[in-house]
Amino acid sequence: MTDQSSTKRIILVAGARPNVMKIAPLYRALQQTSWCDPEIVFIEQHYSRNMGKDLFAQLGVESTGTVIELPDGDFGTRFGAMVEGFFRYASTASPSLILVPGDVDTSLAAAIATKRLQVPLAHLEAGLRSFDRSMPEEINRLAIDSISDLLLATCEDSLRHLEAEGAPAEQVEFVGNIMIDSLVATLDNDIQKGIRKSLAIHDEFALVTIHRPSNTEDDIRLNMICDALEKLAKRMTVLFPLHPRTAQALNRIGRLDALKASGIRLTENQPYDDFINLMSLARLVITDSGGLQEETSYLNIPCLTVRENTERPCTISHGTNRLATPQTLSELIQATLQQPNAVKSDLPLWDGQTSERCVDALGRFLKVTI
Repeated sequence: MTDQSSTKRIILVAGARPNVMKIAPLYRALQQTSWCDPEIVFIEQHYSRNMGKDLFAQLGVESTGTVIELPDGDFGTRFGAMVEGFFRYASTASPSLILVPGDVDTSLAAAIATKRLQVPLAHLEAGLRSFDRSMPEEINRLAIDSISDLLLATCEDSLRHLEAEGAPAEQVEFVGNIMIDSLVATLDNDIQKGIRKSLAIHDEFALVTIHRPSNTEDDIRLNMICDALEKLAKRMTVLFPLHPRTAQALNRIGRLDALKASGIRLTENQPYDDFINLMSLARLVITDSGGLQEETSYLNIPCLTVRENTERPCTISHGTNRLATPQTLSELIQATLQQPNAVKSDLPLWDGQTSERCVDALGRFLKVTI
């Protein structure tokens, strides 16, 4: 067994809903080791209900650790506060390594602070690329990967991207998709039955999530998406949990009441466990989310992603995902619903065991001797 004096302290950073699902299973797995003292630091990029630190309890993590609150303000104000707040905390925490997941602003801010402190940096979900630098997430991904010491890749596409960019092979580990770990642990027949009953779902339904600025800040795109959803609502039940940004945008263009009148069932964001189990029952998912592309591929549920590109092309080549524009959305909905069965995905290492492979990779990197 590892001597207590050689225990490694690893800080896991989260700051938005998708990152909680990536951090929670890894935190639980690291807790089971004899060599690691893991800690979560939550930088409060999202603080509305069901979007932030409250999600940890749903994923079996009792404490969210340290919370760094942020001021209101524009991007510069908030990003500066992210860097400053995390730098101040980490400079006194003496970590052996800091791990950031995904591509949100909090991950980039923590990565920058980590390297200024000259602490080893690991990036979970390294190598994802949309090749669209108009997306803030793409800039964040590129920047984080370029300064990371350990690159934990999700899929074979990620490995190819990192190799093409010259990442040293000894710094890259193919661990798989940790989002699937949380999904597998969350699926529950009793929750599914309860959701059907509470939402009075008796037939097939479509599940919708739209939140990206490329859709919510473009009135023409958003109106066209609404048109397609209202048309779909004539055919089947449509459930549409609203991101706060989306609710504001629909109010701005005057479509909120029209969507309700069309029969679309608008709700607040659902708790993660409820949402995953709800999604597992859907006939079709329409989204602009990155994570849902992955989750629907694992669940073999057809997914239409309303974006010009995706940083997860494996969900198209191996999974059930298709890209849609607002102009083609109605046509693709119709074509998808005419297909009786989804194509079963065969994505390697999307098996619910990625957190264990991450633990092994982190142990090797830190040269842990058990």
